[in-house]
Formats: sequence, C-alpha cells, structure tokens
Amino acid sequence: MRAASRMRGLFLLATIATVPGSPHSTPAHPDFSGTWVLDVSKSEGNSLPTSATLKVTQSDKSMTLERTESQNGTTGRITDTYMLDGSPSKNTRNAFGTTIDFNSTVAWSEEVLVITTRWTFDGRSFESTDLYSLSDDRKLLTIAKEALINGAPLTMRQVYTKQ
Repeated sequence: MRAASRMRGLFLLATIATVPGSPHSTPAHPDFSGTWVLDVSKSEGNSLPTSATLKVTQSDKSMTLERTESQNGTTGRITDTYMLDGSPSKNTRNAFGTTIDFNSTVAWSEEVLVITTRWTFDGRSFESTDLYSLSDDRKLLTIAKEALINGAPLTMRQVYTKQ
C-alpha cells in the first residue's frame, strides 16, 4: 500500500512539473524564425544600414542568420550560425584581405537572447554584445548592439518587422 501511495505521489509530481506555467516547468525561449525587414524609422545608432533583410532559421540547438544589408551604395551578405546551448560558435569572414574569426557565446536572459562576440583584427581585440528580443505580438524583432571599435563606442538599435 505504501509503495502504491508513493507511486501516485511521484506520478502527481511528474505531472505537475510538466504542466505549462507550473513553477517547475522550463519556459520556452522565443523563436526568432522568419524573414525580417529593417524599419529604419524605428531604428537608431551609428553605422545603421540604409536597408536590411534578416532571415532567421532556428532549432532547439542553433540559430542561423542570413543578413543582407545596404549602406553607402554597397550591399553585403553575411551568414552566421550560433549554438543556443551556450557552447562556443565560430563564424569566419574575409575582410580587408584577411580572414577574421568571430567567436561567440549565447546565453538567455529570460526571453532575451544575448550573443557576445569576440574577434581580433590587426593585433587588436574587439567585443560586441547583441540583445535579441521580440515584441509581445511577435511582429517586431529588436536587436540592441553595443561594441567598442577602435576605442569608440558603437551602439545601435535595429527594429525589424516580420514579413
């Protein structure tokens, strides 16, 4: 009788732990998947592109960003992949005749995705932090960026509308 009572208690505990909104359940992180277009009128900061499209593909393990940006008459395309479990991510780009490795880690702060990236160029080290968040209706994606580039602070807030 005692074993049956204990089994019912364990079953009840397991059931409560899996009910959405219970204090023991793990909240799902936002899914940023989709195609997003920069709303320049809602965005701000230095070095803001004149136009941009961001295609996001997200799974439980990773997020891939395909970014197309235009600025000063030049259009560039970049694809980056980030591991969502906190393990290191490395994205490589060719710039100024050299290869640059961008090493990132990802962390969640409740519903905000925090991507911290470090890289070295021309003997100097750089670091940036990007905060990804969705509006309550999931129609706006905001990316807040902070970086120190050549001793000058770079802050940017890009707001994208879901297509």
